[in-house]
Amino acid sequence: MTEVYKVGITIALANQVSRGLFAIRGDLVKTDAQAKKLNATLKEIKLLGIGGAILGGAGYAGLHALGKTLEAAKEYQQAFAQFKSLNLGDAINSQADKFARGSSVIGASATDLMRTTRDLATVLGDFGMAQQLAPGFSQLKFANQAVYGGHGMDFSENQLRALEKIIEMKGGFKSPQDFLGQASMMQQVIAGTGGMVKPADYLAFIKTAGVAGRLLDNKSFYYGMEPLIQELGGNRTGTGLMSAYNNLAQGRSTVRASTELMKLGLLDPSMVEYTKIGTIKQVRPGALKDNAGFGANPYQWMQETLLPAMRSKGITSEQSVLQEMGVIFGNRTASSLFSLMFLQQEKIAKNMKLSQNAMGTDDLVKLARTSPQGAEMALGKAWENLKIASGEALIPIIIPAMNKLAEAIRIMGQWVYRHPRMFDTLIYGFAGLSGALLFSGSVLTLKAAFLGINLLMPTLATTITASVLPALGLLGGALAVLAGIAYHKEIAAKIDDAAPGIGDWLYRMNNPGGRKDLDAYYDLPPAKSNKSTIVVPVNLDGRTIATVVSDHQAKSASGPLASGSGFDGRLHPGWGF
Repeated sequence: MTEVYKVGITIALANQVSRGLFAIRGDLVKTDAQAKKLNATLKEIKLLGIGGAILGGAGYAGLHALGKTLEAAKEYQQAFAQFKSLNLGDAINSQADKFARGSSVIGASATDLMRTTRDLATVLGDFGMAQQLAPGFSQLKFANQAVYGGHGMDFSENQLRALEKIIEMKGGFKSPQDFLGQASMMQQVIAGTGGMVKPADYLAFIKTAGVAGRLLDNKSFYYGMEPLIQELGGNRTGTGLMSAYNNLAQGRSTVRASTELMKLGLLDPSMVEYTKIGTIKQVRPGALKDNAGFGANPYQWMQETLLPAMRSKGITSEQSVLQEMGVIFGNRTASSLFSLMFLQQEKIAKNMKLSQNAMGTDDLVKLARTSPQGAEMALGKAWENLKIASGEALIPIIIPAMNKLAEAIRIMGQWVYRHPRMFDTLIYGFAGLSGALLFSGSVLTLKAAFLGINLLMPTLATTITASVLPALGLLGGALAVLAGIAYHKEIAAKIDDAAPGIGDWLYRMNNPGGRKDLDAYYDLPPAKSNKSTIVVPVNLDGRTIATVVSDHQAKSASGPLASGSGFDGRLHPGWGF
């Protein structure tokens, strides 16, 4: 009996365990299938995401490239339009376009050539010469930027324009060789000073120096004035030189200065007029000894004419020379300039030698071509030319489309001007839609957060959902009710404007004993103007101790019972307004 019982118990346990194992096996198989399905879904999502990113990136890159080509073409067309504004004629415009597009200038794009050609044409007044000089000037800018850095020692478009103006004022427009020669000398100055003296400084100098600056020979102007401009600046150097030229070369010095010049033997006696008592009356222009040399190279004139004349009179010490210069030049600007020349003769000589030995335009361009920066810039300009050519094909398509879009926007603006109230309604609707979308987005984000919590911690998610979501529902309902109460006047007015019939029906529902014929409201005679007084007694312990008279209650009571063609929510007894 005992053995049989044991066998029965064993069989019963085996049956129960087997069923449990089969159930577990079924769950495992089901879980495995779900895992495989999830894995396949995730893989599909991954592939779709990668494919979408690749296609989207390719599309964005293509549109971005088209946009860049269009920008390059627009920039060239703007430069070409500026050239056309010179009104030189269709034939020259066509030549300029072909020249800018067809020229192969290393380091210069078609846009650069067009701008340089335009500027040179305005300076020289000769398109043919401008066309010859444009490649060299464009390469001047390229060489500076390639050798000296991204900004070429600040050799920007403004510096290039200043150089063109300087050469024009110095008479360099007589021939392309003279023009390019002066440009090369300016380049040597830039290289010799390490960019401390630039064309803009020389432009300030020649503007203030006037005739004295234009009379300087090219070597004196570029090499001789460079140390002085570096020391004093372009404006002060030009002012000092012009003062010295007026006093000495033009004979406008004081009587004392003229007398001192005569003592030094620096004036031609035949060009000096005297008074009856023997004093100098005036000095004619050109009476200065070696007047031409003074105008062409004041520094050399000081060394070869002025200082030897002083030494012949025993003026040899530094202090006595400076004092004598103060006398003969008459004012502090001129004496300051020549005093600086005298004191810094060695430095001026070294600076002049350094500038003369520095690389000119041609040598600097050769150096730029062999540098990595120059090769990179040349590649960039070639790429820009390709973008210009590609963008030109888009312009005939883009311009009509933009004109049509502008016309559509103009029509829309006129419609808004004619229908301001309707546009206000659209704006309010758009604002409301935006607010609704913002609220909906917040709700969806919150829902996504709850789903994530449910996926990670089901028990916690159930607790939060059971407690938070009803509260959110109640909060939303309360906000809706509060909004209706807060804006009941506006809601009532909108309903009354949009559907007067609904307002009348709501009034009848809330005022069953009121006027029956609301349609006759507009034919009612005006309210009586007789003024009644409402007296409210104030009682205390059964005795009247005061009375309150209210005029506004009388006005309200004497008005019509209806509120127009729709109901008046402010008079609703349940809202207490």
